Amino acid sequence: MNPVGLSIVIPAHNVEETIERTVHSALGSSRRLLEVIVVNDGSSDQTAARIALIHDSRVSVVTRVHAGGPAVARNEGLDHARGEFVTFLDGDDLLLPGSLDQLIDAFSPRDVMSMGKFIAVNEDDIPLDIGTWSTFQLQPMVRRSRRWEPCALNSESILSRLVTPPPGAIVLRREVVIAVGAYRSDIARSEDLEFLVRVLGQGPAVLVDENVLRYRRTPTQRSQATRQRRWGRLRTLMVIMKSSPSPHELMARGRGIVSHHLERAELSRQTRQWWPALRSMGAVIFFWFWLLACSPPVLTRAVGNLRITRS
Repeated sequence: MNPVGLSIVIPAHNVEETIERTVHSALGSSRRLLEVIVVNDGSSDQTAARIALIHDSRVSVVTRVHAGGPAVARNEGLDHARGEFVTFLDGDDLLLPGSLDQLIDAFSPRDVMSMGKFIAVNEDDIPLDIGTWSTFQLQPMVRRSRRWEPCALNSESILSRLVTPPPGAIVLRREVVIAVGAYRSDIARSEDLEFLVRVLGQGPAVLVDENVLRYRRTPTQRSQATRQRRWGRLRTLMVIMKSSPSPHELMARGRGIVSHHLERAELSRQTRQWWPALRSMGAVIFFWFWLLACSPPVLTRAVGNLRITRS
């Protein structure tokens, strides 16, 4: 029997100010027998020295000479993981005490993943207002007959929102992560979204209605680069569509993506933001034609559910 119940992989690149707190939060996140794997991803600051100050037999360090980015670092940590469950905690985020126990206890025998809510904070650890991202938008919904309906957490629902919690708020079965091939390092943006879509193709997941993480947002994060993020995510959505394993899954992913952009178009039109509305409708047309080329009969039946609501 596997002696480790939980593996916490922490990719760390130039996080000298936060890495000690992050590791200590991981050590206090579960009562289970756990291991913490810190991947020092080519840091040029004092990250390595700060990690060396942590004396705990449950902590191991993997050192990369050159930075490979979050996906590469996470995958390298996964190669060393032994737990039944695994989570990927960014080097500047903090797990709340007992949080991973909550996520693991929520698993049913069939679940492949559980995710929780989070609190966004700034560099001074002061809570930030990020709207409904950490609450309402994480609730799984799909668009049917021009209305949003609750549903299971699956690839369509997660693409309908196009939002996910930070990786540290998600626990996965390690064998499933290995089966889907972990993170793709050739995707520059939204690689976590693409990864979760593949994981959800392996089985059901559960959403825990509790805060499990303090997520740090800073002006220099990749997610804050709006224009680059938008175009990078569009390319990732194309990868997600192209890699659909079946026509049924292709339609589910396509419905989710189209539903998201229809909602964005409606909201922009209502506030008279014409350029964002046109941009979103351009995405709708692009992905509709993609689906039409791949599966005309199924698309004909689905179009009626995705029409933009008239004012």
